[in-house]
Amino acid sequence: MLAQAAESEDMPVAALIEAPEIDLQLWPASDYVDVGRPVTFETVRAAARRRDQLALGYFVHAERDHGRAAVGPAVDATLALTPHDQIVVLAGRTPATPT
Repeated sequence: MLAQAAESEDMPVAALIEAPEIDLQLWPASDYVDVGRPVTFETVRAAARRRDQLALGYFVHAERDHGRAAVGPAVDATLALTPHDQIVVLAGRTPATPT
């Protein structure tokens, strides 16, 4: 995942190197998109960029399949995220970082 982040145009390598602490984090999907409406993963990535984060994937908390993670999905992949789903991001650690 770090190699993917380093090659991403969304976040310059310098930002990764200069940041004091970078974490792989899970944030509620509702922090990035309107849940329940189909969106592309590019929409999720754009929302993460506005937060100075790099979206790497998502975690779907569907009871039928006991949860499913997707890392590095195609940017044109269409998602219908729910309030229970999360976005996987690479971001600097802040006091508001979820656990």
